[in-house]
Amino acid sequence: MALTQKETDELLNDEYGCPVDVFSRTEMQMMRMLVGDRVQNRFDMAAKASQSFDLQLLKGCVDELIRLDEMAMKINGILEVTA
Repeated sequence: MALTQKETDELLNDEYGCPVDVFSRTEMQMMRMLVGDRVQNRFDMAAKASQSFDLQLLKGCVDELIRLDEMAMKINGILEVTA
């Protein structure tokens, strides 16, 4: 038996901590693009940090890349469920 829309919304709300209807599908896709742009920026900055042997900056880039990857997975999960 398929879940009703209300049940799906409640499950997503529990899993992701915010109501599904806060952002439209277009806004979620835009967030995915923004995360992708930020990832590219962090990789570029990490390359510069590694060239200058700036370990502190490189660690900051890697830490942010990990958080961005987690965010991208959440966004993709929401977009798959709402498709």
